[in-house]
Amino acid sequence: MNRAFSSSLVIALLATGCLTPKTNDTATSGDGGATGGSVTCADIRQGNVEQETIVTLNNVVVTSPVTQEGDGFFVQDQGGGAYSGMYIFLQGSFESLFLEVGDVVSVTGTYVEYYDFSEVTVTSVNDITVTGEGSATVTPVSDIGDPEQWESVLVGLSDQSFTSCANSYGESTLSGGLTVNDLFYDYDADRGATVEQFIGLVEYSFSEYKINPRDASDLVGFTAGSGCTFTPAEIHDQAASDPDGLGAVELEGLIVTSPLTTSGTPGFFVQAPGGGEKSGLFIFLHEDVNTSAVDLEIGDVVDIKGSATVFYDMTEVAVYDAADIVATGSTGTVTVDTMTEAPADWNFWEGALVELQDVTAVTATNSYGECELDWNASLDDWFYTVTANAGDTWESLVGQVGYAYGATVILPRDAEDAGGASTGEPIAASVAEVQQGTVGTGSLVTLTGVVATSPASFDGSGFFVQDPGGGEWSGVYIHKGGAEFEVESGDVLTIKGTVTEYYDLTEIVVADTADVVKTGTGTPVVTNLSATPSDWEPYEGVLLSLDSVEITSDEDSYGQVTTDWGILVDDLFFDHGLGDGEVVSSLTGPLHYSFEEWKICPRAASDL
Repeated sequence: MNRAFSSSLVIALLATGCLTPKTNDTATSGDGGATGGSVTCADIRQGNVEQETIVTLNNVVVTSPVTQEGDGFFVQDQGGGAYSGMYIFLQGSFESLFLEVGDVVSVTGTYVEYYDFSEVTVTSVNDITVTGEGSATVTPVSDIGDPEQWESVLVGLSDQSFTSCANSYGESTLSGGLTVNDLFYDYDADRGATVEQFIGLVEYSFSEYKINPRDASDLVGFTAGSGCTFTPAEIHDQAASDPDGLGAVELEGLIVTSPLTTSGTPGFFVQAPGGGEKSGLFIFLHEDVNTSAVDLEIGDVVDIKGSATVFYDMTEVAVYDAADIVATGSTGTVTVDTMTEAPADWNFWEGALVELQDVTAVTATNSYGECELDWNASLDDWFYTVTANAGDTWESLVGQVGYAYGATVILPRDAEDAGGASTGEPIAASVAEVQQGTVGTGSLVTLTGVVATSPASFDGSGFFVQDPGGGEWSGVYIHKGGAEFEVESGDVLTIKGTVTEYYDLTEIVVADTADVVKTGTGTPVVTNLSATPSDWEPYEGVLLSLDSVEITSDEDSYGQVTTDWGILVDDLFFDHGLGDGEVVSSLTGPLHYSFEEWKICPRAASDL
């Protein structure tokens, strides 16, 4: 329950009787929650009081100190029992409030439900009056059952064990099913620790019930457990059987197998000596971690403290402070596990460093640096981008095994990990065959004798070509990728590249400068339209001329204007300068598709 409080708030737990008793002329006994009316905690908890009612709890017993954040404390009806407890939320300045567990008090405030947690909000120290001394009754509970009845009650659970270490939020789990939290006390309990009786206050926050010990004495008969040191295999097993039971972990003597990621999720991989199934883990670096302070080399032996978790089905250990990653000064042997075929279950290898034998790319590398493989996995670029075409092969491919967006990914760390590649043979195709789906996405193709219908775009990323005759399905966008070459409208070209769909725009992605060869010069055929077609899709990438176009808006911040043809005019090649109300008798340019809009792209003033 994190709520802003005055930094000057200091609430000491000292002697009772420091407050002047407060008189309440409006309180009447048993009136069921009228303004200032006297009610019991059970009245509120059992639904007999309306929300936002001002109530007085008379002669209730203080059962807790003030929380570590200084924002409240618990009380309960004398004698305890089901529905007997209530949380008192302190809203304002309470420097002069002095309470002890066992004080009998009267409290006036407003009953509210804070995310389904019952509270009485108090805004003045004068609304809390110490009336005497009593006993904070602990209600024994053998089976927590429906925890709703025990909300805010001081309970005692017998024969409990900690099933996890505390996570980064100070929470762990008990065998009885409740989460342990640290509202009052930073308890120190490890996995497998046991208590003869666990005493604490039950709260409800973030949609779950949690129990809060007040100090060490509430862990009656505490016996330490097996500690918080885990192996990667134990973490993987816990994640598979009970992912909610994961928490704080300590890892010792693991070997760094990768550098820090260069894209996507920040972190690195480690493995247990010897490698094998369940030997590897991804170490996620929280945004609070200064990554420049994480100075690691592949082969370093490290000890790590963090919080084990399953994030979108990938098991990882989150680290929140660079100081929790300690290089021991030793160097270990990095094990690479060789595979000759895809495993039946990649889960066992998640986090491991593997070498795949005889690998073929099923698709080309897309704009996200991903490429499907024939191993029921994909290449990805967390460390290094592999540019591949469909049909490319590797005798061996080394990489970390990860999991992202519902798929297993292989993550090469550098060029050496993806060495020995052989390029597949391209398919001879026309633009129309590509646009009509005869040649599928991911195919490596050669387009022969196509005519460039535009220069390179302003940003230099690509240009349009079309089959010599023009018409429907004849045009396509060429994305230059890493290639460097000059092109002009009218160039006749032979192009080798990979068919991709980039946000529903069909593209041919060129990987190398040598894959575009000028073979001559020609005249691009312009396809004329006198009326808006029922479907623009057949004209994607085609060089069009539209008759009598009225501009219906001024230019937006992206250099675009709307038209009475239902499409935009864009400045991909040329700053057209068109404005609302202008009419162009003929508008020429390739038809582009981006951000779910069709756009005609004039190339020069002569196209207007």
